[in-house]
Amino acid sequence: MNNREAQLKKRIMRRAYLIWAMRKVLHPVTMKLTLITVLVWKSTEYVSFSRVFANLPNVLDVRHEIAFMRSAVTQTELATLIILPLIAGFFAWIVVDIVHKRHAYL
Repeated sequence: MNNREAQLKKRIMRRAYLIWAMRKVLHPVTMKLTLITVLVWKSTEYVSFSRVFANLPNVLDVRHEIAFMRSAVTQTELATLIILPLIAGFFAWIVVDIVHKRHAYL
């Protein structure tokens, strides 16, 4: 193989790798996981998760658990009420995508 053929092969392979990388980056699951990551990171500005878990009542004490959840929802900021359902929604969307298109992810 001469120098010109080697250069042509490099250019073609570079383009092939670029297309492969773009397909991976722009994959729907990758995009959704990126959105979830950004939303979780953004939610830490409004929610101290360590304090929430520290203040959780016993899971078996349903009455106090419901009261805690009601209190948490009524005393939170609007941004938190928007961000947390978005995170849950994107996560559920990923699960639905994987269940319905299992062959594409395995």
